[in-house]
Amino acid sequence: MLTTTQKRVLTAGGYNHQLMTTSECDAALIELAGAAINTIATPFTPAADAPTAEAPTFDEMFPPKIDVEGFVDTFMMKGVDAFKQSLSTHLSALKTDADGTLRVLEIAQDQLAAELAKPRGRSRVIVKAVDAAGVSINSTALSDRPAAALFNLDDDDGLTVYASDDATLAPEYDFNTVAKNGVLDHVAVCQATQNHLWLAGPKGTGKTTFAQAYAKATGRPFHRISHMKQMECQDLIGSRIFDDTGAMVWADGQLTLALRDPNAVILLDEPSLNPAACEMYQTVLDEGYLTIPATGERVALSPDHLVIAADNTAGDGDMSGGYHGTAPLNEAFVDRFAFIVKMEYMTIAAETALLTRYCGADNATQIATYAAAIRTACADGQVLEPISFRRLEALATLIGSGIPALNALTTAVFNHVRNETDEEFYRLKAGAVLDFGGAA
Repeated sequence: MLTTTQKRVLTAGGYNHQLMTTSECDAALIELAGAAINTIATPFTPAADAPTAEAPTFDEMFPPKIDVEGFVDTFMMKGVDAFKQSLSTHLSALKTDADGTLRVLEIAQDQLAAELAKPRGRSRVIVKAVDAAGVSINSTALSDRPAAALFNLDDDDGLTVYASDDATLAPEYDFNTVAKNGVLDHVAVCQATQNHLWLAGPKGTGKTTFAQAYAKATGRPFHRISHMKQMECQDLIGSRIFDDTGAMVWADGQLTLALRDPNAVILLDEPSLNPAACEMYQTVLDEGYLTIPATGERVALSPDHLVIAADNTAGDGDMSGGYHGTAPLNEAFVDRFAFIVKMEYMTIAAETALLTRYCGADNATQIATYAAAIRTACADGQVLEPISFRRLEALATLIGSGIPALNALTTAVFNHVRNETDEEFYRLKAGAVLDFGGAA
């Protein structure tokens, strides 16, 4: 699936990506990269009577070898102009004659073509940070804090995040789970390239909590916009109201307030519950600004804003019946999110670690194991409803408070299951897996 930037690159290059196959688009992107190199090479073409010299070796000309992956990432994420500037800057540092520079360009073009043909993997990117007051920090004032330290990860896998020294972890969230799913990488890319991210997944997979925890860990303001059925245009943009003196004044809506807050993480929560409201986001997501019709004011989305949508669906509606009220969204709206990441439930170990503070390690392990069994059954088609982490927290809280196991399971879990067949399975599985006191 092409990103918005790749589509723009192809369009600028004279291609109609809507009529092209994936392989044709890939080939066109490679061709455009080569054309960009040739454009840079043109000024270095030697005169016809220029003396020829033995071309130095690649290593002699380029002691630090060409950062091909860096150029490819620049091209893919920022377009041709940024790519050309990046390569030009690199070449300007070379002290070679014209023949030598052209030789470097030939090698670079070959290597770039090879790199562009590869599937893009995880890349090292930088997340801009803000201080406690929400003010963007100059890069020279940042402390280099690897993602592993900032997000308490087991392994940062090449992801580098810059954040202020006073940024604190969100202890309620296990970032290792989303790191393994590539969510952190995608957020970092979005932050560095001003793209937007869509998190899709069943209830209780931590979509909303992740956005909150990420904002807290990187010291950013957080705005959550919930898409209730009753939401109207004025709720997002704003309206004129009477103040205490009886004068008519303008009051910003939720979206306008979020845009005015520098560097904020803006969460669009469950947009599929109100497709009509999503029309208000079109220019914000695509052009980077919101126009207030009543005043004519244009409110811009700053470069350090991060827009995340969190939904039980990927914008295509729900056929299972589990998420009543959701509806398919306009494809143009969903397409404005560069990446759609499917969120998964945490591992048994991760859920155990978070539940232990409520009910002790032994009980937490049993509850997490029970949840894993239910979710496996759901994946196999034995039950319709998976169990969310919210249910596990509620159960662990009751167990830790001394409530009898059967009562705790009934009020925290069983009474929330809407399908009778599923509830029977939940009860049977509890009797087989749990042993902290008459679970069945």
